[in-house]
Amino acid sequence: MMKQWHKTTLAIVAAALLGALGSACKKDNMRVARWALAASSDAAGQTRSGYLSKGERVEFLRVEGDRSLVRLADGKEVFVESKNLFIDAGVIQSSGLQIYQRPSATSGAQSSSRNIKPGVVFFVKSREKNAEGEWLQVEGGASGTYFAGWLLNKEGQGLDFDVAVVSMGLRLETALQKKDRGELESLAGERGGIGEAAAAALAEMAPAEEAQDADGAVDGSKPEGQP
Repeated sequence: MMKQWHKTTLAIVAAALLGALGSACKKDNMRVARWALAASSDAAGQTRSGYLSKGERVEFLRVEGDRSLVRLADGKEVFVESKNLFIDAGVIQSSGLQIYQRPSATSGAQSSSRNIKPGVVFFVKSREKNAEGEWLQVEGGASGTYFAGWLLNKEGQGLDFDVAVVSMGLRLETALQKKDRGELESLAGERGGIGEAAAAALAEMAPAEEAQDADGAVDGSKPEGQP
């Protein structure tokens, strides 16, 4: 009986270890779409097969030429441009962060550090460790807000990699571009950098305009001197 108990215990432990290893491997194989990407059913990219949304996470399978075969959440396998697949994504939660030219604090800050603000989504190209810690090669923003460089990933740095938080960060990005007051008001209630950024954007926006007629009168009244 004792012998059988040991066998059962060992089997459970082995299964747990294999499961953990499998989860780790799966995580290492995940990729994130930097932009909305056209997908195809062939490596040449000639047969369109839908698209990936910005920030969508997929499982990386292999590279063929300049395209990668990935598996979507629904199990469908498609090809997308490899250069636009990043290994992770996160949201800046603290102010005052800098990105550097190389993975070293002495390499000098990139001028685009000015675009690193709370609530901003960043995408991770690669990771590198040295005596200073783990460095992330990051990129984010768009025209006018673009940034790229190396960011030190250390405890208390204010980097959030939670998938749900990244999704909200992308919502914030779209709301800021469209000046969507309703969406900003919704996000302003969130904790952390996203709520802070949404509230700041609302404060900078002009108050909701009152209805005006073609002559500029308010509330439907006629300007003085008009019949």
